[in-house]
Amino acid sequence: TPEDARRGVLHGDLDAALTIDWPDHPQPRSPELDETILLVEPLLVTHHRNASKQGHGLNRFERSTWVAASADTGCGATLRATCRRAGFEPDIRHQTNDFTAAVVLAATTRSVAIIPAVLRPPLPRGMTTTTISGLERHVLLVNRRILAPAIAALQAHVERHLADLISPIPPP
Repeated sequence: TPEDARRGVLHGDLDAALTIDWPDHPQPRSPELDETILLVEPLLVTHHRNASKQGHGLNRFERSTWVAASADTGCGATLRATCRRAGFEPDIRHQTNDFTAAVVLAATTRSVAIIPAVLRPPLPRGMTTTTISGLERHVLLVNRRILAPAIAALQAHVERHLADLISPIPPP
């Protein structure tokens, strides 16, 4: 978990960790740790191809039912906060913290779900994804400050390969 990764680095069990930070569910910061955002990863709204085309951005899914992660997770908190900023409360009918299960549930119940672009599983027939501006999470490199020279090489290597994980997302 993001909490375990930070704790492991802070206590010296790990030299560095790749972890996630959610803008609407940030992790506590520590002055002993350096944190570098390596990727601002879009979250994809997964839905049936014939879902409502009315409205813009997230509002086009305002009347949809949702599959969501629990509210105490970064993904769940981000979905709820983003919908509220768009002016509506999501109608969450199904809850799972597993992104693959969320996609399958969305397909079988004609609901909507969000999934990280890097973790996008194969989509069931009839499903597609939409990117919504501002719906994102951050992939971070967290390390102890005293290791800065060695971490620079790790950071450069990871940055070279991270972007390949989400570009481009082929249509289903």
